[in-house]
Amino acid sequence: MVQTLRLLVHGKMFFKEKSPLPDETKKPVTPAPEPTLPAYTPSAAPQPGPSFQTQCASLSLHMEDKLRFLLFSIETVNICRSTISWTWKRGIQEERTYAGSDELKMMGHP
Repeated sequence: MVQTLRLLVHGKMFFKEKSPLPDETKKPVTPAPEPTLPAYTPSAAPQPGPSFQTQCASLSLHMEDKLRFLLFSIETVNICRSTISWTWKRGIQEERTYAGSDELKMMGHP
């Protein structure tokens, strides 16, 4: 369908034909199809992935001269013990287990 536009510019009449835009054509409008939703059944439920375990440990300083290693492996505590002995010239005064942690008491106050 062609439309005729009448334009009045500075007292002069102009005519222009306008062809319809693609969205103005008379096509039957079909509704968008409904989205297909997944079936929510026990068999379609997501399966748990591989299990994992988070490992945490705590190193804390107490009374200015005690280090406590909570939940560290014995290998890690041994590495720290040798590092302290090598770097703190006064050395380690005492070692004990305190409330489930390994405690190292230094000679002096590092």
